Amino acid sequence: GERDCPGFSKRGWGMPLASAPRRLLLLLLLVVSCALGNKANKHKPWIEAEYQGIVMENDNTVLLNPPLFALDKDAPLRYAGEICGFRIHGAGVPFEAVILDKATGEGLIRAKEPVDCEAHKEHTFTIQAYDCGEGPDGANTKKSHKATV
Repeated sequence: GERDCPGFSKRGWGMPLASAPRRLLLLLLLVVSCALGNKANKHKPWIEAEYQGIVMENDNTVLLNPPLFALDKDAPLRYAGEICGFRIHGAGVPFEAVILDKATGEGLIRAKEPVDCEAHKEHTFTIQAYDCGEGPDGANTKKSHKATV
């Protein structure tokens, strides 16, 4: 047989049958709005203001000091708290920035082609991190300030 639970009727957990669906709908709306509210992309990523790097003539990876990491206060939220990449700003910059780990924000800078250190001893450019936005489509991404490398 059926067991009786104290405080609950068999027809809708202690409420008249007609009001049970309304309360369930209200509960679902509350849960959905709370879940969506937590996914908001509220913060910009953060990176150091300045980096210095060195590249060896036979290597394309730039050894940076400090290492390239971007942080986001939206972490650990998926997308909003993840770093999707870095952008290098400047015309003719022979380097590219690559994200190694979206969750930790670790990245690196590497030369697009072999570097001729005798022809051009120094390069100065800016870099910016951007997060993954509010979902898989990358909507509403936020960018960090620009840092000098």
